[in-house]
Amino acid sequence: MQRLPRGRRNKAALRRVILNVHPADRGHLFDMAKVFVQTTFPHADPGDVSFYSRRNGRMVLVVQQGVVYDPSRPDTRKKKPRRDDGMRPAGYPFGYLPRLLMVWITTEARETQRPVITFGKRFYEFLEAAGVGTDSRSLAAVREQLTRLSTCRVSIAWDTKTPVTIEHLNTFRGIRLWKPCNEREVFAEGSGLILSKSFFEDLGADTVPVDVAVLRYMAPSPLGIDLYFLLHERASRLMKPLELKWADLAEQVGAAYMEMKEFARKARKEIARIREVCPALRVEPGYGKIVLHPFAYSYQMPLLFDPPLN
Repeated sequence: MQRLPRGRRNKAALRRVILNVHPADRGHLFDMAKVFVQTTFPHADPGDVSFYSRRNGRMVLVVQQGVVYDPSRPDTRKKKPRRDDGMRPAGYPFGYLPRLLMVWITTEARETQRPVITFGKRFYEFLEAAGVGTDSRSLAAVREQLTRLSTCRVSIAWDTKTPVTIEHLNTFRGIRLWKPCNEREVFAEGSGLILSKSFFEDLGADTVPVDVAVLRYMAPSPLGIDLYFLLHERASRLMKPLELKWADLAEQVGAAYMEMKEFARKARKEIARIREVCPALRVEPGYGKIVLHPFAYSYQMPLLFDPPLN
């Protein structure tokens, strides 16, 4: 995997690499589960709510936080044990890290053809390529978000004319996350995740190719990453221009908590950043909507484009 320029001051150098070297040639072509492109996780921590949901047409993603054992809680073997037996709510996955982690999980499952996900050298190489720091604070954030991601319950509801149909994804069948021996690790050796059979089989077909260098360019904005996922996937399937209302777009990418004018302002800014590294993506912002044009560029084709840099 090719090392990428580091630091905010090297954005121009990173952009040059993205535009002039095909992601497959630099080892940055990854996959994302399509279900988390169509709808996604919250941008900010929703707090102690019963569930979190996002809508894409008739499809509704529903996420419920899981629970985790907290060894720092008082000993539950005393005469009056705690009612929770040392368990606590794990919290909801949020921000840009769960998106990066799901890209890693999807790609690792497809490349190894195994439902068991471990955290070895390849995992840390991915984090470095995605721009995640290797300091103890950054790795602690990865550990926290990965714990939240792996323990949450994800369901898909289909809102049709008939009674609503709900499908439980059960993304992970098993979880073994050992506390690291030092601050330079996310989890100790032997830790891993086991994908459920249904989710693992779905990854065989329903994935979207992504460039991890673009994720690095857009980070740490979850809105920017979501728009990159969604617009790239939708445009690559279009035969003619498509109108998307700001309100519908906001609901899909998990930003419905914003005032619509504020969302439109931020989305325009992020779309402009996406086009800095994906110039073939044509998006025309309009009043209350955007117009998305068919995307001519494919990650399966060689990139022959060398635009001038500012």
